[in-house]
Amino acid sequence: MSNRIRTAVLGAAGYGMNLIRNLTRLETLDLVCEPDEDVRSQLRKSYPDLEQVGSFETALKRKGIHAVVVGGPVDERAELAKRALKAGKHVLVERPLVCSDADAKSLVTRARENGLVFMVDHLLCFHPAFVKLKTLVDEGALGKIRYIQATRNHNARFRVQDHPVYAFAPNDLAMILALAKVIPSAVTSLGGPVRQGVAEVTHTHLDFHSGLQAHIIVSWVHHFRRQQLVVAGANQTAVFDDTLPWKQKLRLFNLDANPTIQDLNEADATAIPVAGVEPLFAVCEHFLDCITHEGQPRTGGRFALDVVHTVNAALRSQRDHDRRVDMPGEEPVEEEAPPSTLTVDYFVHPSSVIDDDVTIGMGSKIWHFSHILSGCRLGDKANIGQNVVIGPDVTIGRNCKIQNNVSVYKGVTLEDDVFCGPSMVFTNVAMPRSEISRKDEFANTLVKKGATIGANATIVCGNNIGRYAFVGAGSVVTHDVADHSLVYGNPARFVDWVCSCGARLSKKLGCPVCGKTYMKEGSGLTEIIEDETEKPKPKARAKSTRKK
Repeated sequence: MSNRIRTAVLGAAGYGMNLIRNLTRLETLDLVCEPDEDVRSQLRKSYPDLEQVGSFETALKRKGIHAVVVGGPVDERAELAKRALKAGKHVLVERPLVCSDADAKSLVTRARENGLVFMVDHLLCFHPAFVKLKTLVDEGALGKIRYIQATRNHNARFRVQDHPVYAFAPNDLAMILALAKVIPSAVTSLGGPVRQGVAEVTHTHLDFHSGLQAHIIVSWVHHFRRQQLVVAGANQTAVFDDTLPWKQKLRLFNLDANPTIQDLNEADATAIPVAGVEPLFAVCEHFLDCITHEGQPRTGGRFALDVVHTVNAALRSQRDHDRRVDMPGEEPVEEEAPPSTLTVDYFVHPSSVIDDDVTIGMGSKIWHFSHILSGCRLGDKANIGQNVVIGPDVTIGRNCKIQNNVSVYKGVTLEDDVFCGPSMVFTNVAMPRSEISRKDEFANTLVKKGATIGANATIVCGNNIGRYAFVGAGSVVTHDVADHSLVYGNPARFVDWVCSCGARLSKKLGCPVCGKTYMKEGSGLTEIIEDETEKPKPKARAKSTRKK
């Protein structure tokens, strides 16, 4: 591999050995950093030719290393990842990423600003059984997903310094968020001691605006191991049980028209075959592939941040005596809305595609078979219909409504409250030819606040639509449209003036519906706002001098 990616592992103890094994299989590992000499001595027995150093700083300064895989102690991972990104390295962090919301945001921002891949190895999202399960959910095979329950009982040695929500819940939470595609609207978590005086069993409940509910049960007081994810849909229930043999790890249970608990039994289960691939190998392979092809990691920084955000909300719920924590009121991901496919309080239909670096405002809805390309910004309460394509790098204002079968190309900007009727068309090049690329000739089109564009209308690029203008259905706009003007025809021509409420104005430019009045300003109209301070004051009533 002459152009191979050269990687280093920071932290070889414990799980780090698994990372080293898989990166060695991929022929990409050049260096291991481990401060503990005993661990390094053990590693030399298995990998005698592998270079080792004892200082993290030495590893980060090593020239020729393209990527760093951060293992090591849980409480050091966020700081090591920060230092690695600062050194210009692509970063894969061992789960869980235990840090504050602010630290997680800082990592995501630094990676984005420097064009680096930042990824957390949420292992189960790469498990072949879960990958198949997610495909079934995305294709609608289970019907609408109504409930998800994750159960994780651990029989390992109890660790007083860890919290089960941090230690184990992120594994299941990552799968739930990957299936839901949005973070929950509220989190409630209960936890308590059993033997050691600290939380050993936790129950975390997640509410979503779509009506989906999810439940995560984590315990390390059981004497048996259980790792099970149950996804209940309207048509079928899927069970992913990682403790079973590969042929039985994923099973489907069909539901009758009137399902009862008795309908779900082992005899009715249909096993779904999956490939027996080690999930960690798939994680490492995906990480390297994202670096090579500049792809967005499946469990990249923004996804990992949503996991951190939700886990921290669960911990706050426990600290505040099982209080419900509402997620929309939490601190935003960045100074502006986060470029993430997992944003608080919006709806995206499973058939739609949201590219990387997309911001979607609160309360927005994106319906069937739509595609939002990278760099787009959608304001709050935007409503995007079916089969709509937006972008790249398009800004859609607040409360805009884009009906079915509309493409909003690069160069088009919609201000607040714009309505685009079904199948209307924006063009972006004046003289297009299929065989000639004219991306450098895109002409800008601005549709100002409150404008309406009727069904099947065409807006020729380079022309602006004024505030509260109204373009009739089927019209072809070949010149700027003034504020509050009504135009239609081919080419579109001025017909009348319209109010911001949509009614035609009288000859004196008054609205017969809402009572607003207007005056001409430039080529369009502007509303006349009466100044209360300039209204004549009523005369004071004279006092009577007549004696009573």
